[in-house]
Amino acid sequence: MPILIIMLLLITAMIFPKLIQYNRSQYKEESGNGFMKTILDQHNYGEFLAFTYLEEYEIYQRLITNRLIKNDRQGLDLELVMINETGLYVFDINNGKGSINGDGAREYWTRSYKNKKQTFKNPLLENKERIQFLKKSLPEMDEGRIKSYVLFNNDCTLDMEQRGFEQGEVLKMMELIKHLNEEILKSEKVFTKTEIDKIYEVLKKASTKK
Repeated sequence: MPILIIMLLLITAMIFPKLIQYNRSQYKEESGNGFMKTILDQHNYGEFLAFTYLEEYEIYQRLITNRLIKNDRQGLDLELVMINETGLYVFDINNGKGSINGDGAREYWTRSYKNKKQTFKNPLLENKERIQFLKKSLPEMDEGRIKSYVLFNNDCTLDMEQRGFEQGEVLKMMELIKHLNEEILKSEKVFTKTEIDKIYEVLKKASTKK
């Protein structure tokens, strides 16, 4: 009996901080995901973590997550988008562990974990495809105002000679805020609050919850 109580206390100690974070976040409204679906699904939890990082910004912004954007018969996951006065930021979220090897040109990247190798589609190219989908909903959007980021779990090792590519930036979650702070400070203000809200509404109407 005491062992069971100790186990329950340990589980509560692990889950309770996440529940507080979840309830304070707008993630549940934007994603439509319940608490257990958020923390038990590896990909959803990665989206949630990135979303809460971005919520820390005090500048005016709108966030979109966990959507499916359609173009003709095709559909593509819209994992996380931030719209603020400096542009439209499109994120690809990867929450797995291991050593990641890839570059901007290769069609497939490699993840090595526990003596196993797994290939997956180049996330920079996937994000490029997302941006092309988004531009069809925002035909007047200057491509220079759209910025691409690929985010990996903090436990990953990014085995790459460079992290900045023509197609976008590759970062760990814990590097996101520092990098974006620098990016936002040096970037020109291109959207007003009204324009930010309009872009948000256009993208919400062009997509559905997954």
